[in-house]
Amino acid sequence: MATVNNGMVTPVAAGSAIITVTSVADDTKMAQCTVTVIPATIAVTGVSLNKTEIWMTEGKTETLTASVAPEDATDKDLIWDSSDESVATVNDGVVTAVAPGIATVTVTSAADGSKQAECTVMVSRETVLVTGVKMDKSTLSLAIGEAGTIAAAVEPANAWNTDLIWITSN
Repeated sequence: MATVNNGMVTPVAAGSAIITVTSVADDTKMAQCTVTVIPATIAVTGVSLNKTEIWMTEGKTETLTASVAPEDATDKDLIWDSSDESVATVNDGVVTAVAPGIATVTVTSAADGSKQAECTVMVSRETVLVTGVKMDKSTLSLAIGEAGTIAAAVEPANAWNTDLIWITSN
């Protein structure tokens, strides 16, 4: 764990060692010192994400993976944050799309907060396809000069595009 040369102790690896000094004149006369070598602190030099942007539909989740450099950094703890939690939330890299909009997910090194990476999250409405159109009347009789109303609705009610086009055959 440590070497010694004329009292100069040099750490070699983490752990502990006992340094002993003995009198040349009388080898029964000695003293000892316990040396504890603590591991060197290796600072984070960078943080990166596996994606810089993702497209999601509301209600879906996707996992972002963060990497810390160097691989042997002492403190690899990360802090995750969303710029707009009404659009997207993040919990340990798991992004949940909440509502349409754009948010930025940021991951930051916890040790000093100076290294970070970002991913832009774009959330859109869930695409629900139209399955049918209904009218409130199947027949309508009108005299010339009268007006009548026919109501129509797209099914399902939460379809992505509920616009209608009205035409007549005659």
